[in-house]
Amino acid sequence: MIAHLDAGRSGSNPLMSAQTFSTMHTLKTRNHPATSGFGMKFMVHDWNGERVVEHGGGWPGYFTSMTLFPDSDAGIFVSVFAGSPPNDLWAILANKLGFENRLTPKDGVTIEPPLTTFRLHDMVMTHFFGDFSYTGAMSAEPMADGDQYVGLYRGERRNHTTAARLGDIIGGSSNRVALHRDGGLMINGRGPYKKVARDVFLMPQAVVGDYADHSLTYLYAFMRGAEGAITHLTGEVSIDPAAPIAAYQSPEAALVVLLIALLLAFTGLASIFWQRRGHGSMGMNATVAGLGICALAIIIGAMDLLGPGRGYSPMPDIALGRTGELLLVLVFTNLFALLGLVALYAVARIWMRQGWGHGVVSWIYRSQMTLIALAAVIAIPFFWMHGGIGFNLP
Repeated sequence: MIAHLDAGRSGSNPLMSAQTFSTMHTLKTRNHPATSGFGMKFMVHDWNGERVVEHGGGWPGYFTSMTLFPDSDAGIFVSVFAGSPPNDLWAILANKLGFENRLTPKDGVTIEPPLTTFRLHDMVMTHFFGDFSYTGAMSAEPMADGDQYVGLYRGERRNHTTAARLGDIIGGSSNRVALHRDGGLMINGRGPYKKVARDVFLMPQAVVGDYADHSLTYLYAFMRGAEGAITHLTGEVSIDPAAPIAAYQSPEAALVVLLIALLLAFTGLASIFWQRRGHGSMGMNATVAGLGICALAIIIGAMDLLGPGRGYSPMPDIALGRTGELLLVLVFTNLFALLGLVALYAVARIWMRQGWGHGVVSWIYRSQMTLIALAAVIAIPFFWMHGGIGFNLP
């Protein structure tokens, strides 16, 4: 840190020349004029007029941040044992689906999110330079075109090509933008974010408390492409621009669809009972029972990858090449897709032949088999969108 602050100005044999340090610390590019940008490796921006050059990072259980103020010849380096608590898969699932549990907010009970790298950054900035304020050119242009911003946006700083995307089904989320009743925008449930310039929205009081999550950023900006259409949404520290997506592309939609499909498929184990009662063919009953076994294996595999037994995201292990558990999950997601197609064929074939039999019990049987086959097939594109089809390991 001291070497960067000195920037090659003193000493007879500095680490790098002053020109090289300047190259590293000078803003080269950024996603939007109102947000932070980048030099070489360093994030570069200003806070209430103070030039800031910084970077940070971490691993499960700790994080580190180095913030330089070159014009004031000062810097702060902090390494903290902190971060998110161990995952609890079932609590997360229940909470996302609206069921009350220990993660559900309670009236009168304050639950402070864990300290994060970016919140530490905000605390330092606020302590020395005051609350964040927008220093760009202000616009008096009314927000008569708010509908163009409304929708879902998904962060681009994620795995796009390998099976590690499966982790997004539980840990991923989308940015939600809606119109606020008092004008401005609601972003991720908070607002109003008021328009201060073209495509720039500010809410100075968005971050409240020393441990507030950085996703509750003070400023959001919308990026546009060459043809003028909105291409991304980005926060004040612009390291994860989010692209517009349809509702079905969100991890929230995948979570709901796949959970319903897996739970329905799990009931397919009852086909062993139906076989003994003489309903359906042995081939179809065996296929549906196989879907039930796959569903159980996928749920157990997800618990192992993301549940409380691990205590942290699977990404560090995957980054170290430990992909055996992920491979095991992929075996069952691919088998689930294959059996789903076979089950749909078998169910359709019996429907065409009208071979279900008669009576209430037969209707119960055909309804269960049809629902399981349809749910399994509907799940296939959601598995595919999140890397669960094929064996594309990191």
